[in-house]
Amino acid sequence: RFRNYFKNMKLRNNALVQSIQMVGSDKKIYSDEYTPLFEYEEFVNSPYYTECMENKNKILYRTFKTNEDCFGILRSFYFQDNRDGSSSYPGVGYTSEDNDDYSTLIFFLKKKYLQNMIEEEAQKRQTNILILDQDGNVVVHAGDLQWLEGEKYRTLVKEVKENVGGDSGKVLEKERMGIHIRPIELMDWDIVYIYNMNILYRQAGQIRSVALVVFTLSVLVVFLIASFISRTVVNPIQALVKSMDEAVENHMGVVFEPKYNDEIAHLGRRFCVLMKRVSGLMTEVKRVEEQKRVEELKALQAQINPHFLYNTLDMVYWLAKMDNNNEIADLIADLADFFRLSLNKGEDITSVAREVEHARKYLEIQKVRMDGKFDYEIQVEPEVREERIPKLILQPFIENSLIHGFEKISYQGKIRIKVFQEEDNIMFCITDNGCGISRELLKALNWGEIPESESHGYAIGNVRDRIVLYAGNGYGVSFESGEENGTKVRICFPYGF
Repeated sequence: RFRNYFKNMKLRNNALVQSIQMVGSDKKIYSDEYTPLFEYEEFVNSPYYTECMENKNKILYRTFKTNEDCFGILRSFYFQDNRDGSSSYPGVGYTSEDNDDYSTLIFFLKKKYLQNMIEEEAQKRQTNILILDQDGNVVVHAGDLQWLEGEKYRTLVKEVKENVGGDSGKVLEKERMGIHIRPIELMDWDIVYIYNMNILYRQAGQIRSVALVVFTLSVLVVFLIASFISRTVVNPIQALVKSMDEAVENHMGVVFEPKYNDEIAHLGRRFCVLMKRVSGLMTEVKRVEEQKRVEELKALQAQINPHFLYNTLDMVYWLAKMDNNNEIADLIADLADFFRLSLNKGEDITSVAREVEHARKYLEIQKVRMDGKFDYEIQVEPEVREERIPKLILQPFIENSLIHGFEKISYQGKIRIKVFQEEDNIMFCITDNGCGISRELLKALNWGEIPESESHGYAIGNVRDRIVLYAGNGYGVSFESGEENGTKVRICFPYGF
């Protein structure tokens, strides 16, 4: 069985494998040949067996003095049945202190195969190559080695390895040669490159001559390219820089006329367009500044109107008081406070308390106007009363409830306003028991598609846009409603704005 297996393996690798042999722990020899290269006693008494036992379960590479045409790969292994007794299939990899428990597998490989490999490399590199075993003996070599007579190469290799060590090299000027030694991975062998320095110097001289010619031509080409670049790139850039300098001196009508249709020309044309736009913007800024002065004058004049309105309402209030008409006096006071809170001293940011008070004044005025057709209830958590919010965000939704929600009802209307903190947000909930809104309009409102035809569309859109402007897209207004089920508006704004 082993012989057939080894023969098949040898046939598949005939160019490399000369023979395969296993020295079994049963003191038998198994080989692909009827006459093995080693007999059992011969191998056991050889230094190869001793090395295998000293390096159990390890791969060793060795040459054989009895066979100069091949070298070997040897590995010892412990070969036994599985320990758990589940099957008789042999397992490999266990260890034992008894050398008799070990078998040794030997692959005899052809040196000629390795010889052909390094001869191709030596011819390509024009050098000499030697592969040395662990004792410094030549396994294979390639190149003209006649000048390395006797044991001279041993002395040179030993000198290089002792003085430099490892992957190392050295130039011997006296012998006109260079030696480079490199360990072969996974083996204790070395590969030695021996260079003829005369060949290297000759090649270096040729390379130097070629490099000098290439350098001279390169300098000439670079000079020509530099001259061309100077004419086609540098000069237009200088002209463009000059135009920019003129623009810095407020000469906005500069004109750049390029000679070529390249990137510099494109840049120059865009610069001219930019200067025209800057000139137009400067004109527009002057116009806006002039208009701003006019508007500031109008605003100054408009400041007189609220004071006049407050004074007039105050006068009417006291006339009503003097006439003992307290209902009219209270209505006038609410109206004056409503206007005062709406203006908010010209600021767009107010507090929750002031915004709720503004809504309360509006509800009191409307309650009188609608003859008590509705009631209202306001709840505000103390923690949010002083928080900053945009002004006039409640009144538009209250107005919609009064006009559209209570317009067609025959029962008492009710508006509830609740302000509270929810996580990191301030929530405003405005709920009414009116007639509600249609499903189509509710969907449009929640998607921000407010119909322009709706009378309340502009105010709702204005509130939504201002909240998004101040707080971002994660905040805004949402609607919940069902026909004849009332409407609920939720306004979300960040806490701690």
